[in-house]
Amino acid sequence: MAWHYETTVKWLNGERGLAETAGKPSFEFTPPPEFGGVENVWNPELLLVSSVETCMLLTSLHFIKKLGVDLKSYSSKADGELAKTPQGLRFQKMTVTVSGVVAKPEDVEKFKSAVANAEKWCPVSNAVNFPVHVIADANIA
Repeated sequence: MAWHYETTVKWLNGERGLAETAGKPSFEFTPPPEFGGVENVWNPELLLVSSVETCMLLTSLHFIKKLGVDLKSYSSKADGELAKTPQGLRFQKMTVTVSGVVAKPEDVEKFKSAVANAEKWCPVSNAVNFPVHVIADANIA
């Protein structure tokens, strides 16, 4: 079984573009500010980091439900490192730090296990050619 995800991109002006897909809001993008882009507009580098991070959340939620974790909150922060290499600009690594709050003491290890499974099975992080490290911690509500 295979799924397809289709987007379109249109050039607006200068170094601005518009990303679209059927039935969803469109959004503008530019290069990152360090490459001449606009500070308050999404850029491809942030979108890549966000894609991995959001996939990690959604994949974690799948395993959290499967393991029966009583989840009270989930938040994460991701940091992607882009560097100049002999082959050009390349992402070197990404770290996703996940914090959860669970209802019961026995859910702490289940939460960490769910996030570890997400690290293994997230299709977006599995699609990139740089390491994605996930650090998870949980507290009891």
